[in-house]
Amino acid sequence: MAKFTVKDKLRATRESLDSQETKKEMAKRYGVNAKELQQWIELYRHHREDGSSPN
Repeated sequence: MAKFTVKDKLRATRESLDSQETKKEMAKRYGVNAKELQQWIELYRHHREDGSSPN
């Protein structure tokens, strides 16, 4: 299993949110499980809503 940096996770999350590709396609592109990518997206959204830093 690959280790992803915060920068990697943010890049994948932002691209996924901006893309017309499915989460499954984006996850495959980044070499991560689709469920894990979805968790990153949920965390990103949560931190953006409460004003916290996504880092």
